[in-house]
Amino acid sequence: MFQPGILALVAVKLASCLGRTRSIGMNSLVRPFALPMRHFCLLNQSSASHVGVLTGKAMSFGGSNIRPEATGYGLIYYVAKMLEHYHATFPGTLPSFKGARVLVSGSGNVAQFAALKLIDLGATVLSLSDSTGALISTEESVGFRAEDIHAIAALKLKHQSLTAFVQTEGAEKRFEWHAGKRPWTLVGRIDIALPCATQNELNGVEAHAVIAAGAKIVAEGSNMGCTLEAIEAFEKSRANSVENITWYAPGKASKYVFLSSFSCS
Repeated sequence: MFQPGILALVAVKLASCLGRTRSIGMNSLVRPFALPMRHFCLLNQSSASHVGVLTGKAMSFGGSNIRPEATGYGLIYYVAKMLEHYHATFPGTLPSFKGARVLVSGSGNVAQFAALKLIDLGATVLSLSDSTGALISTEESVGFRAEDIHAIAALKLKHQSLTAFVQTEGAEKRFEWHAGKRPWTLVGRIDIALPCATQNELNGVEAHAVIAAGAKIVAEGSNMGCTLEAIEAFEKSRANSVENITWYAPGKASKYVFLSSFSCS
């Protein structure tokens, strides 16, 4: 049992590092951390200057039925709107995901559900990755299939890397494994790039490769996935070209579905 005094102390400590423009990230079981968070919310319920949210919650803690899917799905819904606006600005470009060639990094929750939604909407997912390397589809007209994503998800639940998937029967005929690599420089023609792994996973050199490959949209499923040099490269591309430009959306902007699972209740 948690003692009330301990809960109060944790809540007071939280007050110094939480706010409308400040957050903290920590890997914790939901119930132990939810209790002091609840106390924090009660302490600040009359203050307009304090807002608190606790992510990763079950329904009983005010969460969402689609919490694991939320960030990946939210990213794809956001990019769908970007595609609509891009097509309206530059007629002749892709108006939707149908037929789009997409690079995705990562292979956790965000990447898995982003990839599944992309496949569902008719896009071709050409890559996934993890800390051990990048997996590139050699079937460029097909890409990853939904069953591939489900198989990778099952491996990840066992804390296995993508190298385990590479070793499955038939994988070598459909995929290329690039040990220690990220996907951004490995495919010559793409329409969209979605960093969904970790921070600073797409650097300036890789940004230029993505632009040269024809990417029209880069949107982060990960937090701060692009380095400053990469962002500057995308912004320069947009400023210096009339049609061959790359639109960039930072991770925080691509998660409105993710945000819908937040509450301080």
